[in-house]
Amino acid sequence: MTAATIGIAKGVVDTFIEVTRDREARHGKASQDPFQLAALGRAAAEIESAMVQHLHDVDRAYAYCLRGELVPLQLRADIRRNQAAASDRATRAADSLFRITGGGGIHIGNGLERRWRDSQAAMHHVSNLTDPVWHSWGLMRFGHEPLPTVKF
Repeated sequence: MTAATIGIAKGVVDTFIEVTRDREARHGKASQDPFQLAALGRAAAEIESAMVQHLHDVDRAYAYCLRGELVPLQLRADIRRNQAAASDRATRAADSLFRITGGGGIHIGNGLERRWRDSQAAMHHVSNLTDPVWHSWGLMRFGHEPLPTVKF
């Protein structure tokens, strides 16, 4: 689910570029607006950061699998914590772009609106619920049992 969520957020960036390229804003072309350009750069960096973290964690777990070993519980918990954070980070980045597009961004049929809505829907998937995961990770770091509803 994390890979899909990050991919959806990346789609928001791509669609933002497509929609903004020829859009006229109050003070000229939106594609030259420093605030829109800064938002785009920040969002793209956050989404790439989420992807890099996720791929790194997949590699860490896979190394154990290649050796025929079980992935240690603490590493699984760390990876699950990072997975929730990566989905959250990518979705917040997508949201920041959607907010800066102006009123036209909310129109149904606008590709940006659909992709933003998909990113919001992804965060409703049980694997992307951040607080229970982070709560359980914190419990474990203090030597307590994680919540029974959170699986690592």
